Amino acid sequence: MASGVINRLLATPTMVWQMLILLTLTSAALADASVTETSFGLGKLSLLLVGVIVLVKGNLVIDYFMGLKHTRGWPLKIMKAYLALMLVLIGTSLAYF
Repeated sequence: MASGVINRLLATPTMVWQMLILLTLTSAALADASVTETSFGLGKLSLLLVGVIVLVKGNLVIDYFMGLKHTRGWPLKIMKAYLALMLVLIGTSLAYF
């Protein structure tokens, strides 16, 4: 039932775009808070949250703006694998800083 509600809320490209903007602002605020002196030690946690937000945003773009939501087979798998690979590469590169 919850997935049906989410699908109806994200039915229009404008709503998906607004969700992307909201997630971008949230991740920017989290990333900014992680580098300030008053981050309360949430640096690694906020980076993890930003990674999750990037994953959600990537899936929204793949599903709605690339038109792969109802596609089955290799096009969808390639894009999802690419998104996951980029997140893993970025995450491992951040481990060295």
